[in-house]
Amino acid sequence: MKYGDTSTYLSVAALLLMGLLLVWAGVCYLNNIWNFTSINDDTYQITKLILSIFVFISAWYSFSRCLVTEGIVVMFTGISSTVFSLGSLLYGLEGLNRLDALFSIGIIMAALLFHRRNKFLECASFILGLTMCLPYIFNYTGQSTLMGLGLLISGMLFMYYSLGNLLYGETGKNMLRVSQNRNNNSVLSSKSVYVLTIVPGLLSFALLQILVGLQFILATSISLSYCFAEALLSLAIMIFAIYGLFKGIIAETIMMLIFAVSCFVFSFVALSGAYPSTAVDILTSVVLFATGFVFMIRKDYILGCSSLLFSIGGFAEGLFAFYIPAGTLIIIAGLLSLYYSLDRWVVLETGYRLLSLDWIKATIGWPQR
Repeated sequence: MKYGDTSTYLSVAALLLMGLLLVWAGVCYLNNIWNFTSINDDTYQITKLILSIFVFISAWYSFSRCLVTEGIVVMFTGISSTVFSLGSLLYGLEGLNRLDALFSIGIIMAALLFHRRNKFLECASFILGLTMCLPYIFNYTGQSTLMGLGLLISGMLFMYYSLGNLLYGETGKNMLRVSQNRNNNSVLSSKSVYVLTIVPGLLSFALLQILVGLQFILATSISLSYCFAEALLSLAIMIFAIYGLFKGIIAETIMMLIFAVSCFVFSFVALSGAYPSTAVDILTSVVLFATGFVFMIRKDYILGCSSLLFSIGGFAEGLFAFYIPAGTLIIIAGLLSLYYSLDRWVVLETGYRLLSLDWIKATIGWPQR
């Protein structure tokens, strides 16, 4: 790169791939409704799966360059699309709208954090986040014009942004008038391994906790779509946990790793046609009880309460088959983990605490003293 902001240019490839994926999905959604061209369903799913894998890989490059917010948007998009494609190709299933609704929390939060430094990405991420949560809110089944348009528009915005910055970075001429990052704390000050593990890793961990809790409460049988979602999200969490463990972050990564391995085993066994064992859940609860005790000793009360509540919920499910109480406790644990990770994320990007008056003022553009 010769011109422009370095942190902006580093995300060009990841956001371009994601934009291509979203445009492809949006066009095919609309084509199924309006039939303006011929696209074979298997061709669509295979193409989307290949693009999704590259999008997922590009997210890790973003994280490696400390682009945490961009990486979260790209990673959640890649996982969501992979779940849809694998489920359709292997089992003829629809995707899991519940998963997309949870991912939209992270993507809409990313849009709020982009508000301070990149208005273009703020707009694109906000449209994508709304598109991902609306099907669950309004109980859509299958595809809709609204979803197709949302994916198409957000994808075109990400592509326009990426191509515009590619031209600017190589020529020095901002011909497409795309924005550059401003005040990008995530690149300037986020060299901490703890931040790179906790923000995207614990955020994914929290969303998986909530997903598991909802499954206990709402489902009467094991859904294959749910198993695909659980497996891929568990895989992402395991990668973050192993990275943090190798860097000396013990308690948090043990908590994340054991839970992710448990979920991965459950989903893999269920997808293979066998019936998962509750013994794994009980052993996981024992480990999370221990990590919760460690967090309490070091006065990290949010993570301590989260780990202990999950442990109690796991015992209630594994020993007594109390699914609704267990699911409720696990959701509460997930919400605590979610708050913890979002708080660290906001501090990373803005220097303010989550829900603090200063951050709210900065987000809405209120004049600062």
